[in-house]
Amino acid sequence: MVNESPQPEQLPIAFAKGTDVGRTRDHNEDYVDAFSPPDPVLRHQKGDLFIVADGMGGHQAGDVASRSAVQVISHVYYNDPEPDLRVSLSNAIKQANAFIYQEGEKTPSLAGMGTTVVATVIRGQELCLANVGDARIYLLRQGKVTQATRDHSFVADQVRAGLLTMEEARNHPQRNVITRALGSRPDVKVDTYSGELQAGDVLLMCTDGLSEYVHEEDMQPVLTHYPPEEAVTRLIALANSRGGSDNITALVIQAGARSQVATTQPLSPPAPKPAAPANPPAPRSRRRPIAVILGVLALVAVLAVALVAGLRYGPALLGMLGERATPTASLEPSPVASPEPSPTIAATTTLPPTTTPAPTENPPTTTPAFSIGNVEPVDGAVVEAGQVTFRWRPVTLLDQFDVVVQSEAGELCRAQGGNLCQAELPVGDISWWIEVLVAGRSVSVTDPFILRVRASETITASATVTSTGTTTSTDTLSGTVGQ
Repeated sequence: MVNESPQPEQLPIAFAKGTDVGRTRDHNEDYVDAFSPPDPVLRHQKGDLFIVADGMGGHQAGDVASRSAVQVISHVYYNDPEPDLRVSLSNAIKQANAFIYQEGEKTPSLAGMGTTVVATVIRGQELCLANVGDARIYLLRQGKVTQATRDHSFVADQVRAGLLTMEEARNHPQRNVITRALGSRPDVKVDTYSGELQAGDVLLMCTDGLSEYVHEEDMQPVLTHYPPEEAVTRLIALANSRGGSDNITALVIQAGARSQVATTQPLSPPAPKPAAPANPPAPRSRRRPIAVILGVLALVAVLAVALVAGLRYGPALLGMLGERATPTASLEPSPVASPEPSPTIAATTTLPPTTTPAPTENPPTTTPAFSIGNVEPVDGAVVEAGQVTFRWRPVTLLDQFDVVVQSEAGELCRAQGGNLCQAELPVGDISWWIEVLVAGRSVSVTDPFILRVRASETITASATVTSTGTTTSTDTLSGTVGQ
């Protein structure tokens, strides 16, 4: 039954979000965003929404999957009148799964794409969490960091069944095999958790690119002593210093005034950058995440042992979790001092104070989910002067929209709901981009591309998959979302 009692007063919520390509990958398939409705009535009904997604797939298909997940979840969630946060958030994630799966089935270049996802909703002091895959949410409460979500992975199932120890799981050759992801099957099961947010709580949402290298004992001093924007920078720097074999994304949410979070202990100076481990975690396979035969056999074994062994791990979230899922016991890390920020991050990231209001990009109440993929001509392509064809693939839930090819000189061409248009181009270098309009309003704009138009040359531009706003370097933002 839905609790219709008056909601407690909203706690001040400060947050920061950051993502980094890591040390070994050439592009970033993670996506992170935060949403706070400008309409106070809608915000009172649905709260603030925070989402982290870790995409996987072919060349840049993971970008499309993670971005689509965030856009679809936010759009569906804020347009759902369902007052129960867990039901509404779960439904939104399931619709994102169906959308990603259908796009992968009908588009060859996106075949096999998928994404893990974690989401947090804060409404007053009501807290709702959801996850699919091995992206995680951690809770810092009363000085202790606890993993608040349960991984959907082969080794996590083995640990819960008593077949592996924590240390064995951390070094297991199949530790990157996940058993759930958005887009891998037509339907997905979503774990949800609920409870009360307390003043002084700090939440960390992250992809496995962070949790592979940074464990609870590493997180505790950083989340305790630093505000969200600096905590994000330091956590990403630590993961990079230990190998950075995957994309790294973190979102830190602080509930209550800073004085309620900080301790009176004197801060130690940052430790020297730790050396990378001798055997760094292997990068996760970017193929379709579930091996059917292995997954079925492992699940049968896990269920059988679990029935005999019983529940080995009790609730670790201090009574916060609901009845639908229980948290994973966390791996036991080696304690380290607070890390020194990476020079790369320090040089490329500028963070405003957490007290500075940060209006959400693409407000969920007004911006439909929309991505652009398979853009042609590719960035830097050389074409012959004259009639040039621009092509793209729209990834959207919308039926009616206009796609406009723009340049610094103005509109080049447009298509109503289509996937191509043509323009007469003179010799020269042109900076161009794609803008999507719905009812005359701009809802999505790609990054600019360079097109080199030459005389008396015939150049065939090969297709590539791209998407709007791809981030291949550190991208960090902080903000305060209300009292």
